[in-house]
Amino acid sequence: MPIGEEGNGFKGILNGNGYTLSNLFIDRSTDDRVGLFGELQTSGTIVGMGLVNVAIRGKERVGGLAGRAFGAVTITRSYSRGQVSGTVNVGGLVGDGDGTTIADSHSSATVSGATQVGGLIGTHWLGSVITGSYGSGRVSGTGDRVGGLVGWHRGMISNSYSRATVSSTGNYVGGLVGHNISGTILNSYSRGSVRGTGNSVGGLVGYNENDIILNSYSSGSVSGKYVVGGLVGNNGNLDVFFDDTIADGTILNSYSSGSVSGRNIVGGLVGYNRSKGTIRNSYSFGLVNGAGSAEGGLVGANMGTISNSYWDTETSQRLTSAGGTGKTTAILQDPIAAIGIYREWSEADWDFGT
Repeated sequence: MPIGEEGNGFKGILNGNGYTLSNLFIDRSTDDRVGLFGELQTSGTIVGMGLVNVAIRGKERVGGLAGRAFGAVTITRSYSRGQVSGTVNVGGLVGDGDGTTIADSHSSATVSGATQVGGLIGTHWLGSVITGSYGSGRVSGTGDRVGGLVGWHRGMISNSYSRATVSSTGNYVGGLVGHNISGTILNSYSRGSVRGTGNSVGGLVGYNENDIILNSYSSGSVSGKYVVGGLVGNNGNLDVFFDDTIADGTILNSYSSGSVSGRNIVGGLVGYNRSKGTIRNSYSFGLVNGAGSAEGGLVGANMGTISNSYWDTETSQRLTSAGGTGKTTAILQDPIAAIGIYREWSEADWDFGT
């Protein structure tokens, strides 16, 4: 039986001292809050805990280490390997984190679920932080919000990455994050392949909404059906949550290099840059292969703002885009400083050749 339950979670300190717990088996497919810890509560701290060859199955809020982490919980230098499965809020390390900090931790578990499924954590709420952490297993979903690190993200991610292979038959599928809403992604990347059969599929983020992506990149191949991008599928507003006149999504100092394929609204960097969406000082150079309408070297469709952003017309095999400026490989690869086409780009953020 998991340690801690709803309203009576673990609040102490567990220091694993680098030791591992092997062959943990939990099969509670009708239960919520399933993991080594069912629930971690305010002041709960886990340090240096390794879980190897786990086999954990639950319903909602399912994770290798914890089903739910609520309040000022801290998890550092911890990891999981094995298999974790559930339906909603499923993660390799934590199922559902609210106000939680995860630092220097990782999961290589195979993670499967329906919606809000992540390689490290399923749902990451406002006030939560992930730093110096990664996911590297196989992540799959049958619903919305599936990501290599986080399924549904509303906090802060910094200096983290995903090498996970991600797939879902739902919407909002991303190499790092499925749905990034009111969250920040900083100095992070994704290198795994991403495949979705719904809409909003991206190499880094499926849907980037009312939030910012800064100094980040993706390099894995991306394939989807509608609204597909090398970095982000949909950038901007999702009407379910926000009025289209006030919500935004910002992409700054970021790039994508993987191949992108889809049916409609396909872009090398972003599939659809929606109203109030902003792209600045960014570029893409992966092959773009669209089978229908609205395909572009940088973006497939655009209703927002794009500035000082470029795509490679040769490697993408695209001469047109709904926004940005197309340049040849030679021009893009020959900067000597923040001058010319890169005059608005900061040398603190980009490494220019000499």
